[in-house]
Amino acid sequence: LSRDPAFAPARYERALLTARRYALRLGELQDARRRRESARAMAGAEPRPPATNRAMAAEDPLARGLAERIAGELAALEQAPADFPRARLACARALLVLYSAGEMGDLHAARAGFEEALAGEPTLEEAYEGLAQLDLALGDPAKAIAAYTRGLAVDRGYVPHWLGRGSAHMSVGFALGERGG
Repeated sequence: LSRDPAFAPARYERALLTARRYALRLGELQDARRRRESARAMAGAEPRPPATNRAMAAEDPLARGLAERIAGELAALEQAPADFPRARLACARALLVLYSAGEMGDLHAARAGFEEALAGEPTLEEAYEGLAQLDLALGDPAKAIAAYTRGLAVDRGYVPHWLGRGSAHMSVGFALGERGG
């Protein structure tokens, strides 16, 4: 990007990496909120309704800055040359929607974006990963496992799919254990 600030493939990769950082930051914020709520509950306070990712990000300067950077990269990608794959733009948009989700409709929009991306570029690993993360967010690890497996059929060496599928399998096992299965 230092040589060519308009180089769309580099902007796309930077948007993906920033989206991952954003997701990690949101996870940190969620963990901190859970700890605070646990302490409040132990002190006898009434539980507060859960905060959406969007609301938590709005209150956190680092998360807000990351979201703004991703939005800037997406705006620049909208102006990318016609030969830049539109499927990648759809995937990047869907990742930001997924991580910022505050409403169920947002999650449906993210799914549509990932499906659009895969229709245009069936080998797009990050779209399979996004679908799997979406299914995990919706509490459906079996669908997440299926999405990771579809991604592995495209690229057997993509480590995030192996790790994600393993984690999803563990969550299924934990859920069975909680139900006495």
